[in-house]
Amino acid sequence: MIDAKPQSFISEHFILEDSHELQNKIILKVGDHSIVNPQVRVRTQPGSASNNSDKPPVLEIGNYSIISDRCSFELTPILPVVIGNYTYIDPGVRVEPGVTIGDFCELGAGCVIGRKSRIGNNCKIAAGAKVDGNTTIPSRSVAVGRTGDIHAAGDDGGDDHRKREMKMHVDFLMRTMPLYGKAHSK
Repeated sequence: MIDAKPQSFISEHFILEDSHELQNKIILKVGDHSIVNPQVRVRTQPGSASNNSDKPPVLEIGNYSIISDRCSFELTPILPVVIGNYTYIDPGVRVEPGVTIGDFCELGAGCVIGRKSRIGNNCKIAAGAKVDGNTTIPSRSVAVGRTGDIHAAGDDGGDDHRKREMKMHVDFLMRTMPLYGKAHSK
C-alpha cells in the first residue's frame, strides 16, 4: 500500500519486492514534496512474516526528502525504516531493517546503514561508508570509511538554510521529473 501525500513524486519504476507470505502488505508512507526516484527497491526479508505476520512492514519517508536511484531498503514487520524530513539519500545506498534516519541528513552514494542503527539529525554519511548494525550516530556527526568512523561536525549554516536548499532542489525536480516519462504523482 502506498500512502503518498500531496505533491509527492514516486517514479513508476519504483520496485516493491515483498515475500510471498507478506504479499501486498508493505506500507510505504511518503511525506509532502518528497521524491522516490527510479529503481528504488523496497523488499522484505525472507521469513520475516513468521516474526509478527499481523503487523505490516513499513517504510516511512518524511517531508522534502529525496531518495535517489538504485537505493534499497529492507524491512521486516517488527523493524520499520523511518527517514526524517529534509533528508537526501544519494544513489546506491542500502538501508537494513530497523533503521531510523533523522532530519537534515545526507547519505553518500553506496553507503550501507546496518540493522537497527540510529542516525541523529544533521548527520552526513560519506560515500561508501559502512555503519555497522546497532550503531547510534549522534546529531551533527559525520561517518566516514568502510568502518563508519564517527566524527563531530561543525555548524554549516543551520536548519533554515538547509530547508531553503532542499525546497529549491525538490521544486526543481518536481518540475523536471515528469518530463522524463510517466510517474505516479499525488
